[in-house]
Amino acid sequence: MSFEITLIPHIKKRLACGDYGNGAMAEPSLIYSTVKTLLGVGGASAKCWNKFKP
Repeated sequence: MSFEITLIPHIKKRLACGDYGNGAMAEPSLIYSTVKTLLGVGGASAKCWNKFKP
């Protein structure tokens, strides 16, 4: 069995602890578009998927 992963890199911004630096989660729009692309969501199935759009 083979698995493929896609890493979405962290970003630099103000963190929850108040510090500024690397380690923040990527923007939700980037995560959304990456998952949508990887799942091949489009056409008729996009109607269901788009209700989860941030």
